[in-house]
Amino acid sequence: MRHLKCVLAVMIAALFSPELLAAARDDAPKPAAPNTRTGWKAAEGDERTAFAMMAYAGLRVGEAVQLQWDDLHSKDDRYTMIHVRRGGSRGTTKDKDERFVPVHPKVALLLGTPKKRSGRVLSGVSERALLRRVK
Repeated sequence: MRHLKCVLAVMIAALFSPELLAAARDDAPKPAAPNTRTGWKAAEGDERTAFAMMAYAGLRVGEAVQLQWDDLHSKDDRYTMIHVRRGGSRGTTKDKDERFVPVHPKVALLLGTPKKRSGRVLSGVSERALLRRVK
């Protein structure tokens, strides 16, 4: 939300005054550098796939962890769509609505070739472990 406010402030400043635009650029918050020992750069296997899904598909931690193989749709030997229908403590998405999200090519590479599988996609990672890495 803070980032969105900064973007809006810059857009408004650009419309009205070059001086305000310069001030908005100087006051904009700088993103924090990720901790490479505990962050996504150090992640491997299922954790790396989880971070990729959260970054490229917009999945929340609970949605990524509870994703099932039958939630992934494929075409031409490549995963193309994620059906998000579970996540969180109550087993539903945050807004209780299902949604379809396209699979980014980097996520498709991490998921590998579509095969007939069952169970959780990220069976080697827990929600708590992911949350520890993000915080």
